[in-house]
Amino acid sequence: MKQSYPLRLTLIAAFLLSLSIVFFTACPTEPELETYSISYLPNGATAGTAPEEQTKVHGVALVLASNSGNLARSGYYFSGWNTVVDGTGTNYPEGASYAVNKSATLYANWSLIPSYSVSYNSNGSTAGSLPEPQLKTHGQPLTLASNTGGLQKIGWTFSGWNSLASGEGTDYPEGASYTAESAIILYAKWTREIYTIGYNGNNASTGSAPESQLKVQGVSITLATNYGNLTKTGFVFAGWNSLASGLGDYYPEGSSFSLNQSMTLYAHWSTCIAPATPQAASTANAYQYRLWWTASAGHEYQVERAPSGGSYSMIRDWSTISDYVQGSFYATSSPYQWRVRSHLIASPGVPSPWVGGPAITGGGGSCPFIYVGDGKGSYSYLTDLQGPIIGLPPGNLMRTRVPLYTYQNVVLEGQRRDKDGRYRLKMREIIPEISYMDEVKLMTVDLPIGYEIASSSAEQTYGNGYVNPFKLYTLKNPRTLKGATAWNGDDVTAELATVDGKPASVAGTDLPWYELDFGEFDAANAKLIVTPWVLFGPHLESKIYARASIELQDATGKWIKVKTLGFPAGDMKKMVVDLSGLFPSASRKIRLNIGTRTWVRWVVDGLALDDSAPVNFYQRLVPLESAKLINRGGGSSTTPTFELRGIAQDDVKPVPENEKGKGRFTKYGKVTELLEATDDMYVVWTNGDEIALTFKDPKPPIPGYERHLVLQVMHYFKSFYYEHQVEPLPFRGMSSYPYPETEKYPDTADHRRYLKKYQTRVLK
Repeated sequence: MKQSYPLRLTLIAAFLLSLSIVFFTACPTEPELETYSISYLPNGATAGTAPEEQTKVHGVALVLASNSGNLARSGYYFSGWNTVVDGTGTNYPEGASYAVNKSATLYANWSLIPSYSVSYNSNGSTAGSLPEPQLKTHGQPLTLASNTGGLQKIGWTFSGWNSLASGEGTDYPEGASYTAESAIILYAKWTREIYTIGYNGNNASTGSAPESQLKVQGVSITLATNYGNLTKTGFVFAGWNSLASGLGDYYPEGSSFSLNQSMTLYAHWSTCIAPATPQAASTANAYQYRLWWTASAGHEYQVERAPSGGSYSMIRDWSTISDYVQGSFYATSSPYQWRVRSHLIASPGVPSPWVGGPAITGGGGSCPFIYVGDGKGSYSYLTDLQGPIIGLPPGNLMRTRVPLYTYQNVVLEGQRRDKDGRYRLKMREIIPEISYMDEVKLMTVDLPIGYEIASSSAEQTYGNGYVNPFKLYTLKNPRTLKGATAWNGDDVTAELATVDGKPASVAGTDLPWYELDFGEFDAANAKLIVTPWVLFGPHLESKIYARASIELQDATGKWIKVKTLGFPAGDMKKMVVDLSGLFPSASRKIRLNIGTRTWVRWVVDGLALDDSAPVNFYQRLVPLESAKLINRGGGSSTTPTFELRGIAQDDVKPVPENEKGKGRFTKYGKVTELLEATDDMYVVWTNGDEIALTFKDPKPPIPGYERHLVLQVMHYFKSFYYEHQVEPLPFRGMSSYPYPETEKYPDTADHRRYLKKYQTRVLK
């Protein structure tokens, strides 16, 4: 049957509709998207909490958690998240995008907090010790050390730290905050000291003293002339002197002054002007004499002395400069007469040697003797503790110089540590004298391996009227003497080239000097090492007086005095004479003038020269662990002479009662508290007594360094040359010994307790 056109359209539409229904009902719905879990673990954190777990949708990047729970771990800082617990996997910073379609556990990633070394360099210091090195933690400011070790440099002032040794880098004040994230060496910064040279008219009758002058460290100045026209009735102005008495260092007006110290110079008044013909020139008092004269151009002078009414003897041979002689005597009240002869110089020449009377024999030792321990219970004599003497006869200058006394520092060569980590040593009195021991400490000095040390305490300058500042010198492979000629023309190279107990020959009448040749060396770091011993006693009366000194040659070959010396501190010690920066020309020859003075002579056993640059060292003061005073008995010792040093044994001998002194001494037993501080509470001991000392060794030196030891002592000793009585007790701050009635030993509750508890051993 034939269908109509509309009907066909209707059927087609119905068919399409049914087809679409079938199609849409047959297709599935869109699936849900897949998700993944991201969890967090603290991984050893010591504080804080891990973030909550996160969900990541498939195909959608996730922003990872930050350290919202403030996870923390000691010694580490948080550095994100990692897929592996040990941090070797993939690391994700906080808030990073995570696109991996995978569940994961992320571990807190810990990185060691970096630290930076901050160390210190003493930069040429002459005393004190460096602060310990510090560590700066990353991200945290560090408070820099102050000068806790009391670094000092003679002639300079400590003014903080600097990043460069030259002082031209970045300045860091003490206690400053250091924020840089880097290691650094900080150098002590030194600024030159300024000294004041004042002038005093010294009881002038008229006129005025010059204005004070300022002197810069290391720069010489020209001293003032008498432009204020100082005069004194009966006297002639003869220049300036470091002491009002005229017994100090003499400086002509307008002369060059190079000492690096503040001081007052006193007008020096002379009663003697050298005439052209012989004439009585001066009279000395009963105890001391000193003679000055003024030189005339083209003349040389000869000085003679005679007891009143006696015959003259020559004291000083020809001299072309203003000069002096000085001495002391104690056995006579007869004054001396002086005369000065002059003559016109016919032609240039070298001054003749000093002359004198018969040879003088050696003198006895003094002070407590030091015995070092071998670490196994045995002890051996090292040296004596020479130093601050009191109880001298009237008229002796040292009676008024006791305020100068300070610590004695002795390098303990040969001291060994016991197996229990302690140093045991002892001091003995085996000669007739009284000692007042106030404080004892041990100083450890750690030096680079191969270096050694010497102490400035081996030279005593009290007799010169000033204190020798404490300094430790570092030495390495000193140069051996190549040649030495004595004042009398003898070749003494063999005697002086080695320290062997065999000195160069000298007699009490000599005024010795030695001309030394060490070859070429670095003058900027030159240090003459003298190994001498001293002879001491009132029988060593001097007919002449001359301070020991060093002379160097200028460009014309003329010898110029560049340094005045004290005298050796007792028995054999290594005495260092610092010559750095003093050489006036290319010549490296050195002349050592030993000098002479009443009561004192010294003998040289060996000489060497060190030109090594100073090196850093670490030093600590170790407190005394224990000290015990015992009645040990006397010991054997030999008296030093011009030929042999004194030697002491550790044996025991009886002590005659008349060689022990008189008065109240310290009771035997434990005396540790008396030696812990300088407080005028002494261990008072005498011939036959011994003090045993124990110190505990601190932590060992750092790698590459080795330990040296220095014994530091504050004490007095009383010679029996004049008195044998303990009392009056000395004290710091006294103006002299014996002290005047206006001064007295401290009368505090502590001092009264000390006297009652300890000073109970009475010897009559």
